Order: sequence, then C-alpha cells, then structure tokens
Amino acid sequence: MAMDVIKKEVKIQFRQLEALILFMAGSTLASLQIIHYVFLNSGITVTVFQMLLDWLFGMSIISLLVHFSFREIYKIHNELVIQREQASKAEKRIQHIIDTTQDVIFTLDRDGNFTFANKAIESLSGYRLDKILTNNIQDILSPEFRPFIIEQLKRYKDIAGRHLYIDVMKNDGKKTPVEVSFMPIKNRGNELTGFQGIARDIEERREIEKAQKEKEHCLKAIARVGQVLLENRKDIPYKKILEILCNTSDIHSAFILLNDLPNSGKVSDILSNKAKSTQPVITSDGLQNPKLYVNYIVGGNNGNGKTQSMSDLMRGEGLGQGFMELSKKEGAIISSSNGDMSSLILPIMVNSEFAGVVSFDKKADSKGWKPVEINLLATSTNMIAQALERQKVNAQVKLHFIQLTKMISRAMFAVDPYTVSHQERLAILAVTIGEKAGLNSEELEWLRVGALLHDIGKAAVPNTILSKPGKLTDEEWVLIRSHVKRGHEMLQDMDLPENVMDMVLNHHERLDGSGYPNGIRGDKLSAESRILGICDVVEAMSSHRPYRPARKKEEIITELKSGRDRIYDPKVVDILIDVVERNEFDFDFATVKK
Repeated sequence: MAMDVIKKEVKIQFRQLEALILFMAGSTLASLQIIHYVFLNSGITVTVFQMLLDWLFGMSIISLLVHFSFREIYKIHNELVIQREQASKAEKRIQHIIDTTQDVIFTLDRDGNFTFANKAIESLSGYRLDKILTNNIQDILSPEFRPFIIEQLKRYKDIAGRHLYIDVMKNDGKKTPVEVSFMPIKNRGNELTGFQGIARDIEERREIEKAQKEKEHCLKAIARVGQVLLENRKDIPYKKILEILCNTSDIHSAFILLNDLPNSGKVSDILSNKAKSTQPVITSDGLQNPKLYVNYIVGGNNGNGKTQSMSDLMRGEGLGQGFMELSKKEGAIISSSNGDMSSLILPIMVNSEFAGVVSFDKKADSKGWKPVEINLLATSTNMIAQALERQKVNAQVKLHFIQLTKMISRAMFAVDPYTVSHQERLAILAVTIGEKAGLNSEELEWLRVGALLHDIGKAAVPNTILSKPGKLTDEEWVLIRSHVKRGHEMLQDMDLPENVMDMVLNHHERLDGSGYPNGIRGDKLSAESRILGICDVVEAMSSHRPYRPARKKEEIITELKSGRDRIYDPKVVDILIDVVERNEFDFDFATVKK
C-alpha cells in the first residue's frame, strides 16, 4: 500500500516536471521565432498566423520527444525503486539472519578493533553490543590467549580457513570455550584492511565429548576389572579392583565389607584402598585411623579382642542402619554424607542374598555421584558378586567369564539398549551355527564371548547417531564404522584370546574385501569371524530398530543367497538358510508387517 502511494506521488512529480519543461521549451521556441522573424528576416512579411503554425509544429515535436523520454525515465525509475525495495528486503533478511544466528559474526580492523558484530556476541561475552564495538578483541579474551590471537592476526596469510580454540572471558569473569575462524579482508589493491570472523560457543559440545570420554573410560575400567578377576581365579584381588575404581572415578577412599567368605566361618578381613598411596590401608588387624574411618571388621577382631558378626554391625550406629536397609531390599543403593565425605554404598548380592557391601567415599565439596559413575561402580560390584558366587559354588571358569562378558555387554544399556539385545541374541545364533559348522566346545565358548563383545565399541558413538531414524550422513557413517576399531582398542588390555580380538575387529569384513575396517579378504578371515559376520547381518535384519522395521524371512534368505561365495562363506550361508527355513532360531518373523 505504501509503495502504491509513493508511485502515485512520483508520477505526479514527473508530470509536473514534464509540464514545466514543455512550458520552458514553448517559451524559448516562441522567443527564438520572434527574434528570427522580426530581427533576422527583415523585408519578409510574416503573419501572426504563420508564426503560430510554426510554433505549434515545433512544440508538437518537442512534446512528443519530452513525453516519450519521460515515459522511459518513469519506467527506469520504477524498476530502480523495485530493485531498491527488493535489495532492502534482502538486506533486512540477511540482517535478521545475522542478528538471530547463534554463531557470532564480526569484523575487525587491522589492529583487532571491532567494526561490526551481531547480537550473539552479547550472550557470548556478557557485554552490550555498543560496548563491544568500542573495544579490541583482546578485551574479551582470556589473558592467556591474547598474545596468541594477536600473533595469529599478524600471520594473516596462514590464518584463512583455520579453526582456533580459545577461551572468552565474560564480564562476570567466567571463561567460555570458543571455536573461532578468521578470514582476511583486502581492498582492490590486495592490501589487508581487516578481518572477518565467526565464533561459536563449544561449551556444550565439550561437555558432550567429556561425557563420551567418561563413558568410554568407565567401560575400559569395567573391562580391566573383568580381566583382573579372570587373572586371579582362586582369590579375588579386592585391593586391585578398588585401585582401578578409585583411579577411574576420582574416588577418595573405598572399602569392601563381606559376610561369611567361602570356605571360612567368618569374614577374614576388610580391605580398603585410598586414591593416594600415602594414605593408610585398613586390614583385619584393626583401624589405623579410627577418627577418619568409622569402619568395622565383620567376623574378625575389632581391636578389642571381640569378634563381630554382620548382625552385630547392623545393630550399631552410622553405617549400620544403612546395612540393615540393604539386607531388607535387594539391589538398594544408599548415598550418605557425614559432612566431610559423600558416601555411595552398594550391596553385594549373591544368589539374591545379602553378602556384603562396597562403600566409596568422595569429598563432600565434589560435584556428587554422576550416573555414569554409579553405573560403573554398580556393574563392578555385580562383577565382584559374580566372582564370589564362582568361588562359592566352584563354577566352571569359562562359564563365569561368559557371565562377566554379558555384564560388560549389558553395561552398554545406557548407550544403546538395542545393541545389548542384539549382542545377546547374536551370541545364541552364532553358537548354534558354529556348532553345526563343526567348531569344538572351546571354540564355541570363545565365539559366544566374541558375539557378546563385538559391538562394545559403539559406546564411543553418540546415542543420537545409533538411534537416528533418518538417513545417516557420510560423517555419521564414519563414526558408526569406527566402532570396530574402538572396541578392539578398549579390549586390548584384557589379554583376550586372539580369535576373540579378531572377531571384534573383523566382524564387518567380507570375503571379497568390500568390508571394513581393513578390507581383509578370503582365507585371511578366521572361521569365527566369518560365522559372526554373517550371523550379525541376519540377526540385525530380523530385528526391529527405531529407524526401520524388521525384515521378512524371504528378504533375509535373498540377501544370503545373493552374497553366497561372494561376500559370505558358502558353507555358513547354507547352514544359516537351513536354520532360517526350519525356524530353528526365534527370529520372530511373524511380527514383520506386510
């Protein structure tokens, strides 16, 4: 509406200007005719009528020229107005994008002084925009990064395209990690006039990366605890386990309190470990620092020549009340604080019976117990309970290892519950196929272990990618495929058999070399890796996932036949097709939608 009003006003102005020009042209033409006929053509008689006709003829030509000229000028003016309006709208849209984007967009002069910045810089720095535009970039940087940035700006030829990681100092003194990149601005003479920059707050990204590292760190600790338990099959190395857990989670101190150890009528000792080796270790001989540690020795000498039972302890004060609650509720977790320390007490349950506790202490001024830490400590406590059960019933060592492996596998539930279910079902299917393929009992046991551990590297892949419903990007595929190497790295310290490590690393390799991560082909792939690789594909296809439904039986058989003797071992393919057709494994095809 406003545009129409403007056009109408402009049109009136053009008409007024056109009339003024015609009036001036008419006056000038009349003056020239009078001068010509009166003063220059003396002796020739010209009537007023003839002069008027000549004037009208000249004015008609002038009028036509002026009219058509103004019409073209008016068209050009309208086009310019439209272009100016479009440019104004585009500029407003660009300005709106710049003002609302979360990334900071800014420009600097050659000395690092701000010449432009969008609104995002206010939340990043804590300063008002008008204040920022009067300052140098050094004024909002953490002191340790100021010389670095100035040096980088001086070396502007090398700075283009680089991502620098620095800290911004807010007006309240808080540091914020930032990813920043600079691009030199040059004039037509190729001389440096300033810099254009983009900065991004990466504090949240760093927190995510930190959480992922903590998760991976905890899974490695669980693997090390499992390794220690396997290496010491006769006696459980409590102190070593506590050392691993204390160092992994930055725990100040810890102890294990047991009731009725196997082959003994009483608890032989209480074991304690401190995060710092200079601190005392409490044994069954008594408390070395009773003021700091209010710990009791169950079934042993309490320092006064009297032997206490678990029930005696439960009637005591302090932790005793917590132990009483633990005995009533299986799987209970107690968190308490005495002012100086924050304690996490986990029950040791053997065959659903209360067998003792594991207690961990942190300084009260710490950030408390994180879910990933509780998961680590609870899983490790369960592993200790399983080790106690093994000692108590003298179970088979390899069977116990498989149980521990399942626990490590299930520890990934917080990462991806589908991966846990997949690993357990795959273990059953792989052993079924391996038995039909002629593997011996020992090879079958290690095949089960490899199946339970094969996807443990997915703990290093973000949950959002593992369960993403849409198509994955190339970068996301790279992360997914990295899980085989990450899993292999995480298990290297466990001293597992070569065939298990081979299965973890090579279960996505194919006979024709089209697999990953190393493109291994042919006979270089072990029998276990071939079996696990094919069973992995079949189990995954037959199971529902958040990003796709389960496949039909016919589709799975078609996939096996199309890859037979090309990417899949023909013998294993034939066995698998027979198992699928005979319904010898619970694939649950009936739930697949047609």
